[in-house]
Amino acid sequence: RSDGEPLPGATFEVTNVSSGSVMVGGTSYESGQVCLSVVSNGEGIAQCGADTLPYGSYADMPHKIGPKA
Repeated sequence: RSDGEPLPGATFEVTNVSSGSVMVGGTSYESGQVCLSVVSNGEGIAQCGADTLPYGSYADMPHKIGPKA
């Protein structure tokens, strides 16, 4: 959202925007493919482990906005 409010329960899709493929969770993802989905907690924080995504370039976009807390 553009109003700066947290997004609890929102699903974010992480897309590989690197020039080549990346390996996430044992699966290869080409540039432009969604390689991870993350759901934000009750405070609107969405995160994954430090070693979940290999070195590369990624874009994250809200895919599904959860109910407002």
